[in-house]
Amino acid sequence: MVVDWRARIATALDQADSKNPMDVRARRRYGFDRDGELTAESDAPRGQQ
Repeated sequence: MVVDWRARIATALDQADSKNPMDVRARRRYGFDRDGELTAESDAPRGQQ
């Protein structure tokens, strides 16, 4: 699932931490070049961001 960070459902991605994970298990990040082409992708378990 891709979630816009501005969406209400994305609140947990910002507020979750190791003491209160809020059901967030991992975060996937993407990198794009100036043309919008995907250039990178990485996964980080919660607590390692």
